[in-house]
Amino acid sequence: MRKPTLLYLLCISCTLPVMGKSNIHNCTGNIYTIESNCRYINSDSIATTYNGVVVDSNNNPIDFVNIALLNPKDSSFVAGAMTDLNGVFAIPCNIKNAIIKASRLGYNTVYKTYAAGNVGSIMLKESVTSLQGVTVKGQRKIFSMNDGGLIAQVKGTVLGEAGTANDVITKIPSVYADNGKYNVYGKGEALIFVNGKRLIDYEELSRLSSKDISSIVLDNNPGAGYDATVKAVIHIKTVKKVGDGLSGNVSAMYQQAHYASTTDGVNINWRKGGLDIFGSLFYSFTQTYQKQSDTKETWKNGDTWNMQNEIKILGKNTASISPKLGINYSFNDKHTVGISYSLTHSPNNKINIIQSQDVKQNGQPLQTILYDDDTRRKNKPTHLNNIYYRGKIGRWDIAFDNDIIASHTKSIQNIKQESEKSGKQNVNSTNNEDNTMVASKLVVSHPIGRGKMDVGGEFIYTDRQQKYVNEQNIIASTDDHIEESKYAGFISYSTPLGKAQIRAGMRYEHTVSDYYEKDVWVAGQSRSYDKLFPNASISFPIGKSNINVGYTMKTRRPSYRELSSNMQYDDAFTYESGNPLLRPEMIHDITMSASYRWIYMNVSFQHVTDAITNTVEMLDEADTPINVMSTTNRSSLNKYSATLSLTPRIGIWSPRLAMSLMGQNLKIPYRGGTKKLNNPLLFASLHNTVSLPDNYLLSADVITHTYGNNNIVMMKPSWQINIGLVKNIKLWTIQLQGMDIFRTAHNSFIIYGTSLRYNKWNYSDSQAVKLTISYRFNPTNSKYKGTGAGNDEKSRLSL
Repeated sequence: MRKPTLLYLLCISCTLPVMGKSNIHNCTGNIYTIESNCRYINSDSIATTYNGVVVDSNNNPIDFVNIALLNPKDSSFVAGAMTDLNGVFAIPCNIKNAIIKASRLGYNTVYKTYAAGNVGSIMLKESVTSLQGVTVKGQRKIFSMNDGGLIAQVKGTVLGEAGTANDVITKIPSVYADNGKYNVYGKGEALIFVNGKRLIDYEELSRLSSKDISSIVLDNNPGAGYDATVKAVIHIKTVKKVGDGLSGNVSAMYQQAHYASTTDGVNINWRKGGLDIFGSLFYSFTQTYQKQSDTKETWKNGDTWNMQNEIKILGKNTASISPKLGINYSFNDKHTVGISYSLTHSPNNKINIIQSQDVKQNGQPLQTILYDDDTRRKNKPTHLNNIYYRGKIGRWDIAFDNDIIASHTKSIQNIKQESEKSGKQNVNSTNNEDNTMVASKLVVSHPIGRGKMDVGGEFIYTDRQQKYVNEQNIIASTDDHIEESKYAGFISYSTPLGKAQIRAGMRYEHTVSDYYEKDVWVAGQSRSYDKLFPNASISFPIGKSNINVGYTMKTRRPSYRELSSNMQYDDAFTYESGNPLLRPEMIHDITMSASYRWIYMNVSFQHVTDAITNTVEMLDEADTPINVMSTTNRSSLNKYSATLSLTPRIGIWSPRLAMSLMGQNLKIPYRGGTKKLNNPLLFASLHNTVSLPDNYLLSADVITHTYGNNNIVMMKPSWQINIGLVKNIKLWTIQLQGMDIFRTAHNSFIIYGTSLRYNKWNYSDSQAVKLTISYRFNPTNSKYKGTGAGNDEKSRLSL
């Protein structure tokens, strides 16, 4: 046996010392591997892998556990790894028997001898240590990176004291909130999963305490297991709690902006052995206020028209109730089943838009039009059922999910319009939407060689019916019906290669979409698609930095509302319309990420074919200049983005500076010529957290963006300052926040159309004071493991 040369390395993510030759310590989040050429290899040894899963006393997987293979003869180090986010580890090594040492802060270390191969489950028991008269202070590294994306450690960092999940997510580099959802710069809307379960009701984030979050992973290159439309995923993993009995939390939030809003609710979980019965009930009352001034300059038949508008928008959600009930049962560490049912009911949402419009033609005053727009949405409950199974048979892991969604929305719009020239006019319309979706997803996993292979399939059926009726026939009535079936199959494989980690996959999707108008099948608007979507990435260390480079092919399918043929009346000169002829766009994405200590960088380039973009076109058959806002396909579009994040720790001060640049290459027709919309947008945020005595946490955030183009819009600069104070008293958390304290955040922009320049200034009630009080008792988390199926289709339904 050859005596190896010894080489010492130190992992920058977990500070685990490594000894051996040709070491790999690739802290990747899927499989963390250290290979040391197994100092005990002989010529007739057979290559194998020690693999298994680490769980706690309740059979919940434990992430970031240090796994070391020790020589049973002298307990010397042979090789090692760290468990991934699902508690799984795999260590390639040519030694037939080894002592496995499993250790993690907060658990008792385990030593046990195993033969090479699948060692099954290793259980760690929680440790309790009492220190008399000793105070231990420390700060974990907040952000790190692996081949699965950017990891934000929440528990044990200042992020864990931020307040709610909403407060944490907005502090993740390149993530920003937009109309209640979360987008990633350069990628678009991100899907959010909590413990593997797709989040449908984003209000749940305001109910999840940051204290109950272990980590958050931002994946900028989702693999073949996700729908081809998914370009970014946020995984939230909660802290695994122990103990049987009744547990839960109660919370109350009061917000005072222009009007008052409140949200109150309770989460309950009862556990006995492998059985969990859980439920929640939340009630909210929301009121909103917007003030807007805009100018529309448009041209038709040689005339110049100007419309100056002053608008107030008042929104009232008289009641919203969200109950949820579920059951989860773990037969053992290999088989778990569960079922959950949730309901969201907002019976009577109201929006009142009051508008005054001064109209000029060629600089001469023409008329003043007054609008009183009253819109009510009478929603029936939205139902969501999920059934899941998680199992392990031999070396096969099995995951099955089935979802059923049903919803109905009825919108009634009554517009009273009056002017001295045109007199009085009413525009009354009704829009009914019925949605049904059934989705099933099956994924099986198996270790192959030094890596792991995932194979799966997904089926989604969607039925959407929409009827629009305008009593005065100002806008044509429509009766649309879309039935869509999608079949998908995928395969992916990840494996270590030298010091690198490679991940690759392929997804095939077959989609059939049938479009009916008044129950008659329309061939020109019915489609069938067959497409392959490849992806590949490689992660590798360079010194103390980690690098990830990946390519994905994705698509964006138009939402059902974008495909609708009905037209919405905004005012006498502006309509909004869908486009049933829209085609899906195809996106070729190359992304590179790098991290070094507290520095993170991400660069992305996208080439988009059949790009779906907004458009504003003149309605030719009208005598007056009526502009129709819609969407269209353009032959191609290039986009790019770059993010830089700095997260140092300076004593009690934890600053986090993030800057993101977004750009595009877009040219549109404008006033008989063309207009380039290529000015990049720069977003910047500085989050400051100061840890004070007596469990106080002070925060102050500055958020801003510059001029720049996004689609056909020129965004105007905006900035705001938010401050907050959190006080923890045992199981109580009290959070006081002041948002946009100087009232400087504005949603202002300029829209360019073929014959339109629309200049808008908008204030959306961002200045507010919010008080949140929550109490947790006997904290125990549900072990529900369902991830959901048809996740992207749920977004297309705009539920």
